Amino acid sequence: MPGLPISFEFFPPRTGEQQLTLESTWQKLAHLDPAYLSVTFGAGGSTLNATLETVETLIRQSGVPVPTQLRSYRTSSGASRRTRCRCSSYR
Repeated sequence: MPGLPISFEFFPPRTGEQQLTLESTWQKLAHLDPAYLSVTFGAGGSTLNATLETVETLIRQSGVPVPTQLRSYRTSSGASRRTRCRCSSYR
């Protein structure tokens, strides 16, 4: 279907090698002009920092919107506030 919007979801890399794979993969997919990109969160928030770093990297490298998903985990109110502030800066 021509003109059908597409998007891609990425898993946050845990190693340098995975980071290179992510960057290479994005470069190969960029010509498809996705409407947005997303980055998954690990179970129980286990990849929160890696997820946020990946969101920041994709925004910088792609110029494509990367909406963030805020989920509530058992974290301190300070950590939750810092995460909300960090995500709000992506606009």
